[in-house]
Amino acid sequence: MLVQSASRSAGGSWQAPVTVGEMKIAMAPEPWVAVDAAGNATAVWKKSEVIQAAFKPDGEGWQAPVPISDPEDESYVPQAAVNADGDATVVWMEAEGSSYVVRGAIRPAGGSWEAPSLVSAAGESAGNPHIALDPDGDAMVVWRGEHEGQEVARAAYRPTGGAWQAPEDVSNPGEHVQQLRIALHEGGEATVVWAGSTSEVGTHDVVRAARRPTGEGWESPVDLSDPDENAFPADVAFDADGNSAVVWGRSDGTHQIIQAAYRPVGAGWEAPIDLSEAGADAMDAVVVLGAPGVSTAAKGVATALWTRVETVPCPGKSPCYSYTVQAAGYDAFPAPSEGLEVPEAGVAGEPIEISVPPQNIWSPLLDFGDGATAASVSATHVYAEPGEYTVRFSSTEVLGYPSSAERTITIALPEDEEGSDDEGDDEGNGESAGPPSGGSSPPSVSSPPSVSSVQPGPGLSAGCLAAMTDRKRASRLLRNLRVRLENAANSASARRLRSKRFQAAAALRRARGRQTALCGSA
Repeated sequence: MLVQSASRSAGGSWQAPVTVGEMKIAMAPEPWVAVDAAGNATAVWKKSEVIQAAFKPDGEGWQAPVPISDPEDESYVPQAAVNADGDATVVWMEAEGSSYVVRGAIRPAGGSWEAPSLVSAAGESAGNPHIALDPDGDAMVVWRGEHEGQEVARAAYRPTGGAWQAPEDVSNPGEHVQQLRIALHEGGEATVVWAGSTSEVGTHDVVRAARRPTGEGWESPVDLSDPDENAFPADVAFDADGNSAVVWGRSDGTHQIIQAAYRPVGAGWEAPIDLSEAGADAMDAVVVLGAPGVSTAAKGVATALWTRVETVPCPGKSPCYSYTVQAAGYDAFPAPSEGLEVPEAGVAGEPIEISVPPQNIWSPLLDFGDGATAASVSATHVYAEPGEYTVRFSSTEVLGYPSSAERTITIALPEDEEGSDDEGDDEGNGESAGPPSGGSSPPSVSSPPSVSSVQPGPGLSAGCLAAMTDRKRASRLLRNLRVRLENAANSASARRLRSKRFQAAAALRRARGRQTALCGSA
């Protein structure tokens, strides 16, 4: 039986597999690999119940494997983790007398493997360890143990350069513990999840989580999954900011589905949701949070992947299955529709600031509603004409989902132009429609003769008279709308009237222009 590996350099293709180690056919070698920030790899596996380790410097071949556990004791299920500096830590379960213990070995970057040390407490039975590192290289291991005669989830912490600290209880003593998983954040903050049950008739395995804040003890466990069906955790992860997520498999009574829960920094666990599709089985879920690099675009964003299993027609055989890898994302940012900022009103010819929060947005497009656009999350725009415009924003979010939003902005004439447009043309000669009931009468102003008193005569063409009539009608409408606006019953009504007033002011300007063109100074 061979342990092999394949490598792919950044931007390159997969290279041919190479053999890392070999053994006589026996139980599965349980291989595990960990890679540091420089690309150096550490592989571990089991050969004849002895833990083997091999090292591969970046760009080079695998070095000869070496045994790191005691050949006199049976060892199983190795796991490895490597920090950014290249320090490697491996843990495994090892037979000791009639029970098992958890042991670990450390290889400093550029050095050799140190002698294994006991991670679990002396005298306790321990097995199935799971390891995690934080960004500083601190390590934590969690395992299923028996402490003082009761089954319990246990955890031990080792700061970088230090020794393993005394193990602590994570779950409630006496609880049946399965499928432990752990994630570690900077400063030693940890989250452990497991499937727990009392083994009583009619009860089920429930996904539970316990948290250890930085510098504090373990908090009481909380249930994440519903207790009416069995559920088993598959993966747990932190991002750089301390948000965390858990995915698990759970029966819905007919099929095995994938569920997830998310915990934002400083808050509790959100309610679990179904990720996989109904009507099919799903398994082997994993979850990642955030993204490497300095970009803040993916902070808090989680992506879960799993395998969907479906029964398909299979001539001559029954049953046959189809396997599909699927994914779903958790969007930690509010939709742009919640952050699009557009003023309710503005003035023609003056700049308007329009923006959306820049996080979690790709391919942004701002449409100002007057034919102009900007491929940006913020812009300064100048409207040339008064009126009501719909500003639309569209983009693609970090998870690939389309997103859009729109707001309405009402653009007015500049104050000096508004005042001059109806000066001397508003009331006069009793032609105003007057204020609505309960409103105050506007003051009288001097005005030229009403249109009805103007008769055709020398210098006054029919076109001129028509232009004067249009201007008078537009002036009267504008005055009426201003009075109605002053007495609007509510903000919605005022907004509609304000829009109509701006449109009427623009119509009056056009009428004045036509009158000047047709009548001259008459």
